[in-house]
Amino acid sequence: MRRQFPRGIPALLASACLAVAQPGPPAAGRVVLGQFDDGSSVTFVQAGSAGWGIEIAGPHRARFSQQQSVWIELYGGDADIRQLAAGYNTVRKLASGVTAQATVDGGNGVAFAVTDQWSVKGAVLSLSRKVSVSGNREGAGFYSAIRLHSDPDLTWPDVSFLAPSLLYGDTTYNGRGPGGTAYDRARRYSFREDYLPAPLFGVSLRNGDSLTILDQAPQGHTTTQEATIDERFSFG
Repeated sequence: MRRQFPRGIPALLASACLAVAQPGPPAAGRVVLGQFDDGSSVTFVQAGSAGWGIEIAGPHRARFSQQQSVWIELYGGDADIRQLAAGYNTVRKLASGVTAQATVDGGNGVAFAVTDQWSVKGAVLSLSRKVSVSGNREGAGFYSAIRLHSDPDLTWPDVSFLAPSLLYGDTTYNGRGPGGTAYDRARRYSFREDYLPAPLFGVSLRNGDSLTILDQAPQGHTTTQEATIDERFSFG
């Protein structure tokens, strides 16, 4: 089993898009990680058998949430690509933050054990992810991600996007490449870290809120050969 992206948060940059959050079952428990400088809170919410999810919200601020915080794309071949997702099985509050764990069944004897370390400081929410794989599948690979969903009242026209050197809100003159008009029409931006001078993606909302995703410890390792999957690829 080979992994396509390194542990941590780079996979956030692989698919940074807004989606409508779906209502879930009533919360059975809450663990508050902490607060940002603007008063918004980061809270882990338990929703029955769905496990623990994460919610970021505050007075007069946009709300982002994700019930299935562990997302894995499993590649078994060009005709065998599966999307797997799970909520956390356990959430533990520590002095340094929150440790959350989940197990994802990949089928055929393959399983992913995920440990996420979350912390809040100032205006920054940090995630460090460790993924351990048990089992083996020849020629397969995977990457992991964390995806945050916006509330239904936040729509695509309410948002402007920033990706250094590729996208500065208006896509009119960006051509066909990444950050171009075709991506805006599809309402989906996708960038590899090695396209960017800095591994950063920003979102500016019309209500004045903003959200920036940054890989604080990027690894740009790659190869000169063309390949579908290679364990030496470590960019997000």
